[in-house]
Amino acid sequence: MVTDQNHSFDVSNKWKVIRYTEKLAQSLELNKQNTEVYSALSGENRALKKQLKDYHFQYNILEKKVKRLEKDVKFLETE
Repeated sequence: MVTDQNHSFDVSNKWKVIRYTEKLAQSLELNKQNTEVYSALSGENRALKKQLKDYHFQYNILEKKVKRLEKDVKFLETE
């Protein structure tokens, strides 16, 4: 009878270990996928930030040109 109890305990533990291992494997796979997605999105985010910075720089240049042209137009209107 003692052997049967030990045997059932071993089987129960074995299934607990198997379930834990499966959950851990799923978790690790999700972590791997999350890492890959995060890496891809981070790269896109950096590219978009750079693009936004470039657009902002171009906007500032164009805004200065427009102001100069407006001054020139006012100057020509007063002559």
